[in-house]
Amino acid sequence: MTPPATTPETWLTAFHPFTLHHLAITLICAALAAAVIAYARTKRDSPAERRIRWAWGLTTLASGIAMAILWLHPDVYRPDTSWPLHLCDIAALFTPYAMLTARRWPKTLLFFAGLGLSSQGFITPTVEQGMAHPIYWLFFLQHLGVVAGGLYLAIVNTYRPTWKDALLAAFAINALGLAMTAVNITFDVNYMYTGNMTPERPTLIDALGPWPLRLIWLAALVTLACFITLAITKLVLAITDRASSSPASAPLSPRGRGPG
Repeated sequence: MTPPATTPETWLTAFHPFTLHHLAITLICAALAAAVIAYARTKRDSPAERRIRWAWGLTTLASGIAMAILWLHPDVYRPDTSWPLHLCDIAALFTPYAMLTARRWPKTLLFFAGLGLSSQGFITPTVEQGMAHPIYWLFFLQHLGVVAGGLYLAIVNTYRPTWKDALLAAFAINALGLAMTAVNITFDVNYMYTGNMTPERPTLIDALGPWPLRLIWLAALVTLACFITLAITKLVLAITDRASSSPASAPLSPRGRGPG
């Protein structure tokens, strides 16, 4: 008996990491974030810039809530993936507070949880649905809001992380991971990837060895990611601050202009 013909997969029906599709959506998200941040920087310290932060925070929150609701649909619901308990899900919930408050600790947590760790959602995405499914768009919109939200705070709101901030973030995220381990053991799930299983799609977790020993490596990796993120940020900010304050970048006075 001839097996039934299968419909070939397209970008509309499925997503696979490390493909042209993966590169395309990552570049689109990067371009969108860069455009919004560049525009917001021209409106710094104005009511318009605050409205941008409101829109950014609420859009990220809405995408996280919509994603959680969609994952409860019987067609896609799975206890090990459908609960909003991954780090990016939790970060999406407090993104509006981090974007709008004057308090430092929410900004610190969003910066490191987003840029330092949730950026893995762009490097090794676990989404399987294609562009025709709303989960696809919500996955990347949520990650965009969380990851680039940290960049926004540094570039537009001049948040400057310190070594103390990196230590605080590493401690808080590892403490959350420890609490999530109890949830994973109780319900046989794998949120924040601290459970006794690995994601179906390839991720960095696959290289950390067997459970429970990999929990030690995971905690070390979280801490290392926070400090690497801080080191890179300090280097980039030092270069940009020096460039912006150099005499060559200052506008020439009328006397300094040559003929022409």
